[in-house]
Amino acid sequence: MIFAIVLAGGNGKRMRSEMPKQYLNLYRRPVAYYALNAFYSHEKIDKVIFVTSNDYFDLGLEISQKYFKSDVLVCTGGKHRNESLMRGIEFIEEQFGLDENTIVLTHDAARPFVSEKMIEDNIAAMKEADACDTCIPAVDTVITGENGYATSMPPREQVYCCQTPQTFKALKLKNLYYSLSEEQKMSLTDAGKIFYLCGEKVKIVAGERDNIKITYPMDLEIAKAIMKK
Repeated sequence: MIFAIVLAGGNGKRMRSEMPKQYLNLYRRPVAYYALNAFYSHEKIDKVIFVTSNDYFDLGLEISQKYFKSDVLVCTGGKHRNESLMRGIEFIEEQFGLDENTIVLTHDAARPFVSEKMIEDNIAAMKEADACDTCIPAVDTVITGENGYATSMPPREQVYCCQTPQTFKALKLKNLYYSLSEEQKMSLTDAGKIFYLCGEKVKIVAGERDNIKITYPMDLEIAKAIMKK
């Protein structure tokens, strides 16, 4: 089976909003609705799991009932992103079981513009790999730095900016995650790094410039402009 896990555990600190960004309205519907609907509407996705924080579980259920007739399943996440992802996978295991062929696409609830093509390409990548990241090439020169000074300047043609979806063979992802030390788990910035740390290959899938993540107040205005376009 193929599942989508839409992660909605973020808070509104950078958005300077009492309400987390994924629940703010974008043209009279919550931002999270658009991400959920993209996966819900895709013919190859068997089930969509909406992972919320404890504080917003009831709102997650309300969104599922109102827009998806409760066909989007809702569960609560953990203290950070990867713990929430594991909660989602464990929820799938409890409800449907996991095997070596189970595929899970993970996506940020605050990215409303995931396209059918990106979803299709992520699924197709699982024929060649056990993990993939959706990325766009960097358009700016990128440096690494420490203590206020540049330490290296990687060749721009080798640098990408990661988006979501990220897609994995679910059982392998779970096993690799629980093989990491606590120190390694604390270093994780996204699920793809679980595979990197374990020496596994991660395939790159082409993202899209419109696939923005709503993080700051200006991003909501950009999202409105994209929708108008």
